[in-house]
Amino acid sequence: MSLTREQIKKVEHTIKESLRNKFQSYKPETNNMPF
Repeated sequence: MSLTREQIKKVEHTIKESLRNKFQSYKPETNNMPF
């Protein structure tokens, strides 16, 4: 499965947006990454 550069950018943007939304609603007390 190969993605075009455009698709990769879209996927990265979507992931960043969802992560940003998660971190806005979830404020960790420690510096541990919630993975």
